[in-house]
Amino acid sequence: AVEKRCGTGLLQRLLTSSEDVFIFGELHLFARYLPSTLSTISVNEDEIRESTQKLADGDYSHGCPNALPRPEQVNQTIIANFFNWVEIHKATASQHGFSRWGLKLPIFDRQLIRIIQQLLPSSKHLCLYRDVHDVLKSNKARGFVDNVVESHKLCTQWAAKVKSLLDSDNENLLPVKFEELLDNQKEQTDRI
Repeated sequence: AVEKRCGTGLLQRLLTSSEDVFIFGELHLFARYLPSTLSTISVNEDEIRESTQKLADGDYSHGCPNALPRPEQVNQTIIANFFNWVEIHKATASQHGFSRWGLKLPIFDRQLIRIIQQLLPSSKHLCLYRDVHDVLKSNKARGFVDNVVESHKLCTQWAAKVKSLLDSDNENLLPVKFEELLDNQKEQTDRI
């Protein structure tokens, strides 16, 4: 989803009711932290090596948050864990009679999708977006937004994310408008 409170719960229930795909709940570890950590470590390999070496050589004059094991070993471990999570989800969906599975995540991050697609090239991604007024009302009702500055920030982020989503040329990323999903559930579910 482009923003919290966009209707991912409805989409989760609709897709799972198709009896072909099981949509799991919000497990951020799988879809956000493992791939983003992989990306961060890949980008900062030289910094990690340098920081680790300085600490090992007795240079205690700076903080060492990047003193980590060899980046290639960390990446291999993260990738192995990522695929372990995939297998757990696949097995659980299969145990319940579903041939396919997915995750419900109220986030949209093109880099995250790119990383997941590198790891799972046949993965498909749905991104739900909703009218900004309804998103704002829902966020206010839940207490996520309670002043003009936060409201403006949410609306600005929403506009940028929707533009990014709609401008995407990724054939494995399907934008789904919440209002169209509500108005034409059968047609939109078939399209998905």
